[in-house]
Formats: sequence, C-alpha cells, structure tokens
Amino acid sequence: MPARLLPAVIVVLSITTIVLTTLGWFTLRPLGPESDVSWNSFGSGDFAIAEAPDAHGWLIVLACVAAIVVALCSWLPSLAPYRRTSLVVIGVGALAASIIPITVIANPDWYLDDLFTALGEPDRQTGLPASEFIGMPVVASTLALLLLLAVTAFAAAVLAPAIAPDQPAPVRTEDPSGAVL
Repeated sequence: MPARLLPAVIVVLSITTIVLTTLGWFTLRPLGPESDVSWNSFGSGDFAIAEAPDAHGWLIVLACVAAIVVALCSWLPSLAPYRRTSLVVIGVGALAASIIPITVIANPDWYLDDLFTALGEPDRQTGLPASEFIGMPVVASTLALLLLLAVTAFAAAVLAPAIAPDQPAPVRTEDPSGAVL
C-alpha cells in the first residue's frame, strides 16, 4: 500500500513547492512601511523595475514538474520496469534543486547583488544584513519541501516492486465470476 501512496505524496509535495516559488522570496519591507515591495523566485514582483533578483525559481519548478510526471507514470504498469530508476532520478533532481534555497539562505548576496546595486545598495545604507531582505519562511519552507520530496522519491524507489526491464509488466486476470486473480 505505501508504494502506491508515495507517488500521490510526491505529486502533492511538488505542487506545494511550485506554489511556494511564486510567493515573495525577497522584500524591501525592512526599509520601512513605504517600501512594501517583494519579488518571487522568478524575479517578478509588485512593480516594474529594470532590475530584479536573480530568477532561479524555474529550476525548482522544472524539478517539480519532472517529479509530477514520473509519479503519475509510476502507476502505469507498462512503465513498471523503469519505475525505480525514474524515482531515483527525481530524488536526485529534488536534491539538486534544493541547492537554490540553500544558497539563498547561506549567501543572500548571490541572489540579491544585482538588484541591490540597481536600487542604490539599501543594505549598505541602512546597515541591515542582506538576510533581512529575504522572505526566510518561504525560502526555508521551499527547502524543507524539496528535501522531503527527495526522501519520498527515494523511499518510493526502494519500496517499488522490482521488475527487470526484460520482464513483462504484471497482467491482471479475472476468473469468470469477476474476481481478480
């Protein structure tokens, strides 16, 4: 039963992570109430400006969309020989995508440097560290979900029934009374 449930969990985690990439990863709120402006992980924000934070959110979305496709395909009996390998690949993809929020948390300047330069370096003018401008709950939640997605994908790969590529997928048969054998 868990082997059939884990792909559904992968789909839910992936969709939730995609939603988090659209929320505010960067905000100017620390500068004061008149600066209530934020940008998401794609670099789009509340108003048009020539510069924006680096847009690396598409890599997270790419990993999540791949996870959704693989999770949905893992229920298809004809693709059963490739189930374990594809689940391991999306686990590795989720781990690779988690590098983005890890880097944003560990080194906010990597994410914000071009934008801060365009805005006249508000972090240096106010003395606030760059981490004050990061929407930490959203970025940390994205990181947690990506790591959970990777663990779930690896667990699904381990729990998936082993079928050799040259072996045909299992076929359901029914007796005349309609019972599945």
